[in-house]
Amino acid sequence: MIEYAGLNGRNQLVNDLADKFETQTASRVTFIHARCGQGKSYIVNHIIKKLEASEKIKVYCSCSDEIISPTDNALINSRRLNSLSATAGNPAFSFGLGIGWENNNSIYNKIRNLLSAKFKNNILICVENISDVSDELRFLTTSIIQNIQKLEKELKKKIFLLITDTQDIYRDVIHKYINSCETISLPPYSINDTRDFLLQKGVLHGASEENLKRIFELSQGNLEVVDFLYEEFLVNENGYISTLQDVVTKRISTIKSQGEKHDISGKKMETIVFAASLALKKFSAQFLREIVAEKIEDVKDGLDIAKDEALLEKDFKKYYSFISADIQNYIAKITMERHEEILITYYKFYTLNEQDEYYFRAYYIYKYIGGISPLSFSLFILSYSAARKMADDLKIRKIENILASDSADKKYKEAFAVIKDYYDSLYKHLPLTDMAQKYKSIKKYDWELPVRAELTCEYFHYIYRNTKMNKPTYINLLNECINYAMNELTVSNSSIDMVEAVDETVLRLKIIYEISPCVLDQLNDYDKFKKLYNKSQELSYSKNVRQHGIGEYVENVFNRKAFLFANQAACNIYYEKAKSYFARNEIWVEYYITLVCQAGTDIVIQEFDEAIELCQTAVFEANQRDIKIPQIEKLYNNQIIAEFLLAEQDAKTPQKTISFAKKAIKELRDLLTGEKNATQFVIYTNICSLYLYSNNDKQYVTYKRKLEKLYECEDISNVADESIDDFYRYYFSWFELYRKINSCNWEDAWHYVNQLDDFVPALFRKQEIFWNEKNDAVKQLINNKETISAYNFCHNLVKTKRTEQVLSKFFCRGLMLSDLQYTSYS
Repeated sequence: MIEYAGLNGRNQLVNDLADKFETQTASRVTFIHARCGQGKSYIVNHIIKKLEASEKIKVYCSCSDEIISPTDNALINSRRLNSLSATAGNPAFSFGLGIGWENNNSIYNKIRNLLSAKFKNNILICVENISDVSDELRFLTTSIIQNIQKLEKELKKKIFLLITDTQDIYRDVIHKYINSCETISLPPYSINDTRDFLLQKGVLHGASEENLKRIFELSQGNLEVVDFLYEEFLVNENGYISTLQDVVTKRISTIKSQGEKHDISGKKMETIVFAASLALKKFSAQFLREIVAEKIEDVKDGLDIAKDEALLEKDFKKYYSFISADIQNYIAKITMERHEEILITYYKFYTLNEQDEYYFRAYYIYKYIGGISPLSFSLFILSYSAARKMADDLKIRKIENILASDSADKKYKEAFAVIKDYYDSLYKHLPLTDMAQKYKSIKKYDWELPVRAELTCEYFHYIYRNTKMNKPTYINLLNECINYAMNELTVSNSSIDMVEAVDETVLRLKIIYEISPCVLDQLNDYDKFKKLYNKSQELSYSKNVRQHGIGEYVENVFNRKAFLFANQAACNIYYEKAKSYFARNEIWVEYYITLVCQAGTDIVIQEFDEAIELCQTAVFEANQRDIKIPQIEKLYNNQIIAEFLLAEQDAKTPQKTISFAKKAIKELRDLLTGEKNATQFVIYTNICSLYLYSNNDKQYVTYKRKLEKLYECEDISNVADESIDDFYRYYFSWFELYRKINSCNWEDAWHYVNQLDDFVPALFRKQEIFWNEKNDAVKQLINNKETISAYNFCHNLVKTKRTEQVLSKFFCRGLMLSDLQYTSYS
């Protein structure tokens, strides 16, 4: 095995890897492991340079929190992977929350939609220092590795990744998902490499062997530090260099002096440098301005002075970082001794602006106190929960190391062991009875409210995914989550005078977002949803959520579900708001889903042309961007139903409409997949309705039985069977009622119509007036023992006023049809 030792070895590695990537003979993942300053960045940068003109492969690299094309600056925001852009379309939206990635659409489709829209060649993605990048970028990288074979097969492109790090933990992550990985561990540079490096720079003249040895001892072969130390060697005119700390101290003094020449006081310059040393990731001048509360011009100038003095470096996105982790750590140590209050400033910044960056918030409190406190422990647990969801092994390891360290009291170690066991059980998918016992045990502990809420919400998520929510204990669990969402969630922080207790509003919004599909899809509880919707509106306008961006996202996800809380005739303004937001932030999947939802509402208000156009637009634009719309059957259902109703509306005779119904049936049957989900159930329902409409009772019975088998029920028209969604019970009761009327079975017809008294599906509770009129009309029909054609049962059963016709035409059909909405898309 080639070691690639020394500077020549690094150059050989550049040539070898560049050739392998271009000829497509490299492993899918190449992982380079080495200490700081050992040539990792050099290797990545020179591979990029060698391949920049290649027509066979396109290179992308990590920069700050993004993946960019270094040749044409075609930015691919890693946060835009989500249906949100900037972790989801909005630069303030952070992945700690998990919203968007866990919005019931598959991770694969999100990755696939991003890559297909951006990459037209074979690609190489370079990610430097994977353990230090943002959670979003690391999750993107891991997700690509996890799905790489499927992505290559579908996109018909080769995907290579070049990943570097100072730790070797991520190698284990790679091997969890793929065998095609080459790991290269670079040996440290020697004193001869240090000499060669300085010779190549043309700056070694006059340096004694003693000073060269001293530089090597202090730098440990870290060439970034070698460069830094040699600058000091020149300034001191070959004087003796004592320690790295002495050099850093002198350099800060020089920086202060340079600042004064730019009218920035020494004290202000010191504050800028000290505050920067506590940053846990690359930072912009604007970010640091929020920490030091100085004029932006002074902060920019101060950081550039530090860069000119070789303390900082700046990427072409104008983000700064220290040239060496060792140097940053030394300055951070001084900062915490002299200005520990800056730690609290960082905590407050993240609490106000990125509340769900739980790890950062916890870390700054932990460092300020010098140990674990109720506040830092609770925040670490919220971060741990997010990391478990994202399978972020590096973040999990960081948290475990802190909570296992000597700075953590025994009670916190024991508490964390309980929580770790709880999450291990959740992700092992234990049987329901075993998991119920785990949850019962963990509830006995005296957790802070946000932690208790998170643990409860995770258990609810498990129950929702694995049951039909058909036990009182499950409904109680949902109600617990609702209570957490409706009330303030704060952590005790009595040990820190400068920190006020804050409501974890982002966590509350996350809970609302996660429980809403259950409230809507499985329970049809309109009142509960309305309560949650109103609370989400209130929380969205709180200061930290509004600045964070999550509130606006959740608000517009609910806006595209406007039919649930607004009269269909008044939904348009909500759809327009949602479309504007999603288009502005390039959240295209959510944008196309909004078009489909609007098309569904247009069907209800008889705007069939508009509904068809919306569906066609969604398909055309999604194809243009090579984006897959989830559960595309919903879109086609709406388009087919709109086309049928438009043809029916324009038909010259009722008999002509039967051929349109048969055409719609054929198209709807093509959408059947055999899956057990609400989309398929509704398509079956529409097929059954249209078979009755076209006088094919035999096929109606056949497809009704198919649906009942799929739904796992005996009679889907049984109003008394509350295990069946009230939507299907209502529709099929009317179908059966029509059959009884047409077969002159008046006794059974009375049975069905009496069951329908005061029975209104929760989804249609806003239209009770039509239900009553419909019931009265069909009672009169039965009382007179009159049969009726399917066409008249749909159009002339209820005599409506012209002012009511927009909605009444839809709701007063005897054989109703249904659009499909995205209340969720699991």
